[in-house]
Amino acid sequence: VLASNPTSSLQTLSALTYVAVNAFIAGVGLFYPAWGYLETCISDGNQGPYMNRDHESWLYGNLISCCQRYYGWDVVGCIQRNAEATLVSGTISSIVDPTDILYFPDWERTDTCINGGTAPAYMKDEANLWMYESLLDCCKAYYGWEGGFDSCMSSQGGDPPTRSPISESWYVDWGNIACVESCEGASPCGGDHEPWDILHGSKLQCCQIHLWWIDDCVEL
Repeated sequence: VLASNPTSSLQTLSALTYVAVNAFIAGVGLFYPAWGYLETCISDGNQGPYMNRDHESWLYGNLISCCQRYYGWDVVGCIQRNAEATLVSGTISSIVDPTDILYFPDWERTDTCINGGTAPAYMKDEANLWMYESLLDCCKAYYGWEGGFDSCMSSQGGDPPTRSPISESWYVDWGNIACVESCEGASPCGGDHEPWDILHGSKLQCCQIHLWWIDDCVEL
């Protein structure tokens, strides 16, 4: 009777276990980065064995998380490329355009920021340049002037903030000889500025330029 080799048996068992685990993980449908040919995340089970061996580091249970990890500079593009790849391969029947929820400047029709999937193709193709996740950010980017911002926010049912959306919002209230902020409410707000008012990024800057002779200008 030939004696069995414990080492050989253990190696065989380990190899079988690895194959089984590898096959199981590959069949779970986790998302991985398809570098070099699709440049998106897919879940066809064809990820490399090294990803399966350390699946908690490489693989993700949903498309968004995978795109955020491996294509963080272009998440929307990653999602779009996945849609194109999976539609071509037939693994899914349809997918919602990820840019449908983003806001864009609708210059041709409503002349305000809207969403809903009607953005021009050139904006969708470069959504990171043209489109925003919130109405507020879109209105600030494209309609940030006096009156335009409030109109943009109100057009979609949003409430314009009481403080100015612009970064330079301090001006001189010559009636009270004081530097105030362009906003509604209690001090330091002095009401919305007029188009002719010179704006500054801080109260200190406003005081130094216009009311330099008042020693306690910043404290007023």
